Amino acid sequence: PRLLVFQKQMVHSSQFVARMLLPYDTQTTVLSSEIVEHMHPGTEYEWQVFALDHHGDVIHQTQPQYFVFMP
Repeated sequence: PRLLVFQKQMVHSSQFVARMLLPYDTQTTVLSSEIVEHMHPGTEYEWQVFALDHHGDVIHQTQPQYFVFMP
């Protein structure tokens, strides 16, 4: 199951869409319909992955990646 948390922590954009929390062993996921509703075709979005420890502290993060949303 996915847990969607709408927060602006660690995000520096007024275009914030969502944060997804996934189990540690997850390699892939699909955007939920709730997230897709907030996205606009042809718009560039930033995607970044944060690894959290059992306390919720960031222990690693990837460099931001960018993609153009084309449903």
